[in-house]
Formats: sequence, C-alpha cells, structure tokens
Amino acid sequence: MTSSEVPSAGDSHEVAVAKALLSAALLTADPVGIPFGDYRLLKELGRGGSGVVFRARRRGDYVDVALKRLLAGNLATQEEREAFVRGARAAADVEHEHIVPVFDVGEVDGCPYFTMPLIEGQTLAGALEERPTAAQAASWLAPIARAVAHAHHAGVIHRDLKPANILIDQSGKPWVVDFGLARRVTKLETTMPTQRAGFSYYMAPEQAEGRKGTDSVDIYALGVILYELLTGRVPFEGSAFAGWIAELTSPDPVRPPSAMATRVDRDLELVCLRCLEKDPAQRYRSADLLAEDLALVAAGHRPVHARPEPASAQLLRWAKRRPLPLAIAAGLLLVAVVAGLAALSFARASEQTEQQALETNAFLANSHAGALLSQLREFGDRVERAAAEPAVRELLRSKQLDRDASGLRELARGFESVYVGAPDGQLLAQWPSSHAARILGRNYAFRDYFRGSQALARDKRKGVYLGRAFRAESTGAFEFAFSAPVYDANGEWLGNYVAALPADSVIGQVRMEGPATSGCVVALLGPRDNDRETADQPLPSEMYFVVHPQLRHGQAQVLPGFASRYVSAAPGGQFAFRWREPQLVSDHHDTLSGPMEPWLAAFAAVGDTGYAVVVQTRREAVSGQNRLLFRALLVNVGMPLLVGLGLLAVAAGAPARRKRRLALR
Repeated sequence: MTSSEVPSAGDSHEVAVAKALLSAALLTADPVGIPFGDYRLLKELGRGGSGVVFRARRRGDYVDVALKRLLAGNLATQEEREAFVRGARAAADVEHEHIVPVFDVGEVDGCPYFTMPLIEGQTLAGALEERPTAAQAASWLAPIARAVAHAHHAGVIHRDLKPANILIDQSGKPWVVDFGLARRVTKLETTMPTQRAGFSYYMAPEQAEGRKGTDSVDIYALGVILYELLTGRVPFEGSAFAGWIAELTSPDPVRPPSAMATRVDRDLELVCLRCLEKDPAQRYRSADLLAEDLALVAAGHRPVHARPEPASAQLLRWAKRRPLPLAIAAGLLLVAVVAGLAALSFARASEQTEQQALETNAFLANSHAGALLSQLREFGDRVERAAAEPAVRELLRSKQLDRDASGLRELARGFESVYVGAPDGQLLAQWPSSHAARILGRNYAFRDYFRGSQALARDKRKGVYLGRAFRAESTGAFEFAFSAPVYDANGEWLGNYVAALPADSVIGQVRMEGPATSGCVVALLGPRDNDRETADQPLPSEMYFVVHPQLRHGQAQVLPGFASRYVSAAPGGQFAFRWREPQLVSDHHDTLSGPMEPWLAAFAAVGDTGYAVVVQTRREAVSGQNRLLFRALLVNVGMPLLVGLGLLAVAAGAPARRKRRLALR
C-alpha cells in the first residue's frame, strides 16, 4: 500500500474502507496472460533477430514491466544464451539517465530473460515516419551519444544501435535500449571480436568484414541513424545484398546526405559524414566528442570537431584511392601475367573458367535467394498481422459474400490481391473487387495455400504459409499466395486470410534477373499447385519454372529430369534463415532458352519454402570467351604491352632524371 492509499485520521470510515479494498485489489490482482516464471506475459510488444519483448506483470504486483526473453527459448544454443545474458548484465551495470535500466535477469525453463521499465511512447523508427527537423534530430541524438559514451567509459560496447533500439517516451526523452549484442571490454583488451550475429544497415564496415572492432562501431551506427533522420533513408539503401556489402566495405566515402535530400543542414551533414568514415581512425575519437558537436548544433552553433575537409586533403585521399600510375602498372602487369598463363595453361583454362563460372553463379544464386527470403519473411509477417485485423474477423463472422470488401483496401497494399475465405474454403471477399464477380462464392479448399492455413488452424497455431505457385482463376496469371488462419478472441478458427503476388513481379527490390551484359539467366523454380480441373489428382512432384525471362503470361514450365532437393517445411516453419550448399550442375538443360545445349547452373534454396533460385550461364559462352581471349592476347597484347611498359618506365624515371640534373647545376 502506497502512502497515498494509507487511511489517514481525517478520513471517514467509508473512505478508509474504500482505500483498503482498492489497495488489496491492486496487490492481489492476477491479470490474464501467459505464465512465465514469476511473471505473466500480457502482450507482445515487438521482436527482433534474437529476442521478443512482452508487456508483463509479476505475480502479486500491479506495475507492468517490459520483459525480453530469448526468441529461440530453450532451443537456443549455449553460446546464444550466454550472449543474451551477457548483454543483459552489461546493460544492468551501466546506469545513465538515457539508458533503460535492467531490473531483473533470470531464466525460466532454460530460457533467459530480463525485465526493464515499461516506457510508453514510440521507437525512433516510428518517429522517422514523421520526418523530424534537423534541430529535433540533433536534440534526440545528443543525449543518446552521451549515454553511449557513458557505456563506453564503463567498458560496454552496444554493437546494435539502430532506430528500433532507441525509444522516445511521451515527454520526448530518448532512451537507449536492447544491449543484446553488447560486449564488455576488459582492461587488457583494446579491441574485441566483431561477431556477426546478422547483417544490418547500421553495422560498420569492420563488422561486415568480421574484423576486430572498437567503440567506433557504435559511432558509425549513430552516423547511419543521423543520415536516416536527415534523408529518410540509410546509406546504400536499394542495393542488392552483394552490392550493399561491396559498397559498405569499399574505401569510397558515403554519398553526402545533401546528395540524397534537399535542405539538409550543413553542420549536421559534417557531423554525420565524420561518423561514417570508412576508416575507424578517421571517425570521432569518442562518443563524448560526437555528443558535444550534436549539442552545439542543437543550440544553433557550429560543430568544433567536425570541419569541412581541406581541398588538399580531399585530393590526397582521392589519390590514395585511385593512384593512376600504380593502377596502370598493375594493369599492364596483370595483362602480362594473364597472357603468359593463358599461353602455358590454355588446355586447363576452360575447365577452371567453368568452375569459376559455377562458383560465381552459386554466389549470385545465394544472394538472390537470401534477399528473396528476407522479402518473403516480410510479406509473411504482414499477412500474419493482417489476419488479426478486426475488419477481417468481421467479414468472416458475417459468413456473407462481400462484393465491396473495401475494408480490405489498406491491408492489400503491396499485394496483387487479398482474399478472405471461410473454413470450408468458400471465398467470401476479395480486394480489389474488379475480378471478384467471377470467383466470389467459389470453393478453394483444393488450393495448397488453404491446406497450409488449415494445418495451422488444426494445431491452433498462429503463423503464415507460402503455398505452391498456381494459376489464378480471376486473371490467368501465375501467383504466389501467403495464407494465415484467422481466430476470434477465444482462439476459435474463423477462416483464412490470403494475400497473393504475381510470380513474375518485382518482389520488393529483388529483381529476378541477371546483369544485362553477364550472359546469365536468373530464374525461380518452385512446386506447382493443381488447378480446379485436376484437384482430385496428386500434387505434381516436379519442379517448375515459375519465373523465367522466356515465360509468357500464365505459363509455367516443368524442368524435366531434375531431382528436387527443395521440400517445403511444415506450415509455420518455412522462413527460417538456414544456409544450404548450392547445387552445382555443369550440364543443365533449359528448354525455355533455346536448343538443348548445356548450361552451367547453380541452384540455391529459398529457405524452407520449397522454392529455389537458379542462375545459369551457357557453357559455350564461357569456353568461347577463353578462346577469344587467347587469340586477343597473342595478337593484340604483345607489342602494346612492351610499348606500354617502356613508356611507363620512362615516365617513372623522369623525376629521378630531373633530380640528377638539378644536382649537377
């Protein structure tokens, strides 16, 4: 009972009794929730790569807290559990007015957890949608930088700073949260291993390369956050995975925010670019200096530690990155080496080149598959969230055909179409409704996506299922479909929510195509669903091309003689990030691309979805390039190489000759 609840001498008997009853009710209240040790989990607030956060309440208490537990639970490895607890204890040891404190660190049935105060407000990621002003950005990040500096002084490096890990409470005060990847550096250490728990737009180049990192990785992350506050996007956003890694780890500087957005504050841009130096030694020496500059800018002054780089320094840096004489010499030397090796080992060159082409295709296939899986996970999360929307539940409760279905408009953003179906498979509503007249009321219980959702509902599980590719009856096009069961408040299955995408569409920013001049064909293989006419037949066991440059509208082509190793996981378990060795085939035959000539192909699984990306190159094109290169080296490289080396030697000796002439005068 708090002091405000203790009956005072001046209270009437009725008031005193009321206060006592209220206090007892608050102390004994046991809210509805999922039991978890001494706590009850009331509501999921969010989840990340390794943990999930709940609104929770300890038994016998009436104050809600935020409880974070390991996402994998007792299935996590010992290393993951130790890292989780290590991050929690590191945060508990750091006390600062802008760092969310840790109340309790414990473990329930092998699942570690910790609790924090429940801060009402929003993450910085949510605030980004409102495009804050430059002054607001500086006023938020200055105290965050001070908090990070305080953690660094305590020997703790956060390593996972991003907008989702910065909270803005209802008073506008920023907080640093989630030290899940934090590590404590001892006095004997000056650097620490940069463990790559996962790739993030906010990681520093040394983290992406797996090199040892210092507290400057947090300074780089704060620079990325500031860049996003100024421009609405992160550096290198929009690049494919391989391109993003190449840009992040290259020596080339980040494009200035003013090149990405208009009316960018010049002083904040200087601070941002100082944080985003690729060389850690060129960044702010400490987060204290960064906080000082941000506070100065927020107060309307110029930063003192981030200054425009002199033109001479810019020129020197450019010369170091692009040393022309050295590049010419290296290029000529490379041509000479290649020509000599080609003359000596041409007999083996074709085999080596084919193997290199296969490995390159495997890398490209893995990159496409990984990026596609990330996009599919995002779409799956959106479908699962939409299945819990009240508008969807109301459509299913009515059990009536809805020819308008305008309530699905907002949920359909980013999808070709969305459907709501009854538990028996009858289609009740579709958006957009332009094609609904021809299919509304039909039964689609034969569809694979319906069976996947039904399997989840049968086990009373939430989740989403990516079904086999199918030909849509409304448009005739081939589509993917995500399905999720819809439950009422009591957990009873009301029906299914389905969202579809054209199979040949651009899925997010992942384009299923190869570089224009590479000679590669990038295609997507997947299992095919039965049509209504063949609904009573077994599902096809072959793999089909569902995305291919030569496929026409509504067409899918079986890949004959290909033994599929890509089997879809059970509903609810398709989107786990799990790496598999690509399948390399040196005599692949693609009937869609012309004559039955062999291709060099690499197949990469898209998670456990049952789909696979194939990247293929004509074998003749690879071998033919070897022959052409050999002839070109013999005819065109010999004399130009000698002349070029001679001119380079003359040019390189000119400074020495001038120096000797001056010495003789």
